[in-house]
Amino acid sequence: MVMTGRRGNRGSWTAAGLVAALAIGLSISPDAQQSQPTPQQPTFRSGVDVIAVDVNAVDTDGNPIQGLLAEHFTVEIDGRRRRVVSAAFVPHGQSTAGPAGMPAEAGSLDATDPSRVFMIAVDASSFSVGDSRGVVAAARDFVRQLPFDERVGVYTFPLGPRVAPTTDRVAVGQSLESIVGQKQSLRSRYNLTASEVIDINSENAQLNSQLPVRGTGNNQPPVALRGDESEAIRRVQVRECGTVDVRCVEDIRIEASAMGFLLEGQLTESMNGLSAVVQTVSQYPGRKTIVVLSGGMPASDRPGGRPDGGDVAKTLGREAAKANATIYSLFLDTGDSQAFSAERRRVDRTPSPRLRDATVLGRVLEDFAMGSGGAYMRIVIGSGEQALARVLRETSGFYLLGVEPAAADRDGRQRALKVSVTRPGVTIRSRMWVTVPRR
Repeated sequence: MVMTGRRGNRGSWTAAGLVAALAIGLSISPDAQQSQPTPQQPTFRSGVDVIAVDVNAVDTDGNPIQGLLAEHFTVEIDGRRRRVVSAAFVPHGQSTAGPAGMPAEAGSLDATDPSRVFMIAVDASSFSVGDSRGVVAAARDFVRQLPFDERVGVYTFPLGPRVAPTTDRVAVGQSLESIVGQKQSLRSRYNLTASEVIDINSENAQLNSQLPVRGTGNNQPPVALRGDESEAIRRVQVRECGTVDVRCVEDIRIEASAMGFLLEGQLTESMNGLSAVVQTVSQYPGRKTIVVLSGGMPASDRPGGRPDGGDVAKTLGREAAKANATIYSLFLDTGDSQAFSAERRRVDRTPSPRLRDATVLGRVLEDFAMGSGGAYMRIVIGSGEQALARVLRETSGFYLLGVEPAAADRDGRQRALKVSVTRPGVTIRSRMWVTVPRR
């Protein structure tokens, strides 16, 4: 969330007062500022408007780093550097609300409520029943470690239990316990993996766009004249058929096309779930954290490949950033996280590289998280316990930066935001997009 504040002609703020005024996004009159205590306070020049940008600065283990000053931060809006006026570290539990008597922010539930909102989003369609048990246990342990004044919600998609953000830990726990994996095994005659489906569809699309077509006679649709088959099909052909069999090649192509459309339907359903999560948390004021637990959402990273999610995940991440929500996407890359079960492979077959499958399964989750300035984590061991512990550490404190925008920034449009630090060994979690309100 971007917030604005104006410094008056004679007013000066304490560090806490600056944080408070920035956090609730109000314009402060000179009279209101004069009521604040003044000893040892920085005085700012007349008529300076600032926006508040909240960022996390953590070390390699995810622990918040304290002691950074305004000069340690660099902020760019649309590639142009903007002056960082102030930097205040806000530890978890410290209120960023304004002084008593100030009106609540428009549309907020309670402007003086310092608690955060966490949303646990579970992609049930990506987990088997067995895998979901471990995920649920890890999520419940994560919730237990949150302070009781923190609101926590649960959103299971495409179907499953849902609880609006609440401090009722019993309701949250019962909701998590009732989550059951809904993953369906997709049978593939040729043991195609998600990456093979994408590669075959992509290479076929390129061949079809380059080769002439001929009529088949008897009013049949035209067929592409192929001088060569795709590399992906040849790999599967050698593995599954063992010989140069024209019929085998065509069957592989047909199966890859059918699987691509089927997976694309499932991907659309999953992204609808992510969209609903963003819409839900956007109704709440203050800082929000969305934790997505998924076994993977296969999506093409090649032109013409299917399933194709386009830029929807990135767009959703930007919408989350606009709602002041940070996304942590946890990809639990277990043996069953592939769209097609590896157990069905015959032991004498050579599957496609595992890392390639992990790339296409985690692409949507990564785009979703990075668009909000959050983090993407691939988990190969366990059910996410260590990753969730890191989320707890990273969210235990943040910096509130007072940034002076240019007049051209104040048009209410989304603009690219980049925050960096000069100190080595610091990782910044910051949204990649910002909207500077009009005056």
